[in-house]
Amino acid sequence: MSGKDPIPNEFAYCGVKATVPPNLIKAKVDPGTAVKGARIGDFWLNTVTQSVFQLVGFTSGAQVWQAGGNSNATTTSFGIVELATLSQLQNGNAPAGAIVPLSNDVATVIAGVVAGAGVPATTTQQGYVFLETDANAVLGTAPNANTALQPSNLAAVFAAPPAGGFGSTTPRPVAATTLSASGATALAAALTVGTTLGVTGTSTLAALTQVGTANINASGAGVTTIGTGGTGAVNIGNATGNTAVTGALTVSTTLGVTGASTIAALSATSGTFSTTLGVTGASTFSSGTFSTTLGVTGASSFSSGTFSTTLGVTGLTTLAALTQVGTANINASGAATTNIATGGTGVLNLGNATGNTALTGALTISTTLGVTGLTTLAALTQVGTTLINASGAAATSIATGGTGVLNLGNATGNTALTGALTISTTLGVTGLTTLAGLTQVGTTLINASGAAVTTIGTGGTGAVNIGNATGNTAITGAATISTTLGVTGLTTLAALTQVGTTLINASGAATTTIGTGGTGVVNIGNSTGNTAVTGSLTASTSLTATAGNITATAGNLVINGSAKFLSWKSGAVTDFRGTGVLTAGTQTIANTNIATGDMIFLTRTGVAASTTLGELTYTISNGASFTVTSVIIGTPGSTQTGDVSTYAYIIVRPV
Repeated sequence: MSGKDPIPNEFAYCGVKATVPPNLIKAKVDPGTAVKGARIGDFWLNTVTQSVFQLVGFTSGAQVWQAGGNSNATTTSFGIVELATLSQLQNGNAPAGAIVPLSNDVATVIAGVVAGAGVPATTTQQGYVFLETDANAVLGTAPNANTALQPSNLAAVFAAPPAGGFGSTTPRPVAATTLSASGATALAAALTVGTTLGVTGTSTLAALTQVGTANINASGAGVTTIGTGGTGAVNIGNATGNTAVTGALTVSTTLGVTGASTIAALSATSGTFSTTLGVTGASTFSSGTFSTTLGVTGASSFSSGTFSTTLGVTGLTTLAALTQVGTANINASGAATTNIATGGTGVLNLGNATGNTALTGALTISTTLGVTGLTTLAALTQVGTTLINASGAAATSIATGGTGVLNLGNATGNTALTGALTISTTLGVTGLTTLAGLTQVGTTLINASGAAVTTIGTGGTGAVNIGNATGNTAITGAATISTTLGVTGLTTLAALTQVGTTLINASGAATTTIGTGGTGVVNIGNSTGNTAVTGSLTASTSLTATAGNITATAGNLVINGSAKFLSWKSGAVTDFRGTGVLTAGTQTIANTNIATGDMIFLTRTGVAASTTLGELTYTISNGASFTVTSVIIGTPGSTQTGDVSTYAYIIVRPV
């Protein structure tokens, strides 16, 4: 037979000659059972599904095409497959696709999950395990390598933890609502307690941060010891809140208080206080050094004490010996009476030879006040006659060092000064006073603040001379003259009430000067009547009208000086001067002060980006605005839109 000979029947030779390769038939469908020209061994390719078929024989005269070829096998078609490894089968991580296991690998995996046929579990292999007992869990050991811990073992482990404790090898944080310790407990690192730390036994805390209230031995009867074994300072309290110690506080050596402290009762052999010590109960001090303030509200006994600034005592206090370097305030704010040396028979010495002694408030002396040095009395109540330096030859000085007023005499009785009275500055007399002879060097104030009439020289017939030739004389307030006021020298009148016409230098040839020596404003005229200035008015600096107009009725406004000019304000919508920029040949400027008939003078100041220029004109909208327009010369009804020049304007209003 040749390679082209037909196959006579199915029992004949089904092969092909080696020199004739099989044909490949391509189609968009699967092959049927009677493909013309197909020979055994030919391949059929469905180009749509990419499935390959091979003609393998005939059945009852019908062609048999075997699906598969070189395509991967699927659940519905034959094809090529890849064998999976045992590890891929055990772990289920074979790649997606036609991957199938070997039968031996399947048997191995099944043997691992069937009771009696499995393998021991490891850290990387599933298998069977032994369950741990409570005893071995507490010991941390197991007889078998693959022994698993049960949840029920945890209670036994926590009831009997390892000897090293939790976190003994690698410390870890512990979050717990309640920690109880019945024996000695040591915390080597910092402990932060969010709510309450309850300690019933002896505990050593290396560092304790307490956010809320800390109660230490709150109800126990035993002694609570804090900081006795260390050498560092024990700090109690803070700068913002007060610190209260309930019960007696015993300090074996020194109590140093750097902030404000209140102690109910204090018994100390010595004490150093750098700021403030407040004691509310009975206290006994054998010695004490206080650099700022000691406040005692109860009965206290001091055998000695040194206070560098202030000692404040508000209750009954007995001081055996008190050395006070700074100011001593005794009953500074209390309302009760303060008694000093009332029970003794010795002399009470107040003040010293080098410094002044000031008594604030009234001083009442039941017998005699003996003053041997310089003494300042804020207020002295003397019922009888007071004799000051009655027989001494030395000068007596009263109120020479003070800045307040010295009042002598009273409203009902006359005050007599025997001998000449010399006043270096001011004599203020508010009542009826007879002066035998008065030499006044400085200013004399007579009835400076009284409401009564002050009369000078009305009962005599001689002249009353006021002022002198070298100094000016000033009369403060209105001066009323019943006949004639003759002024021959320079006189300053603070306020002059003149009902009629006032003529100043009406016929003299000399210059009349008003207000040239002062720095205040000179007001002439009033708001209801006009003020006329006869002759020329020359202003050496500026002439300003704060309200109203300056009108030259029969004259001109003349600027007669080099480099002088006419200037007025601009920038507001009521101003009569400004600048503008045209847009497409026009611009409207708001001005609420513009009026019909105003004259606007326009001047182009720059051409900007204009492509052509026109003639500047304007129209007025009364009380609102005015519009500047650049018109085309020759056709003035048209706007020169290419004109975007800049311009300035001034507005003049005709009278």
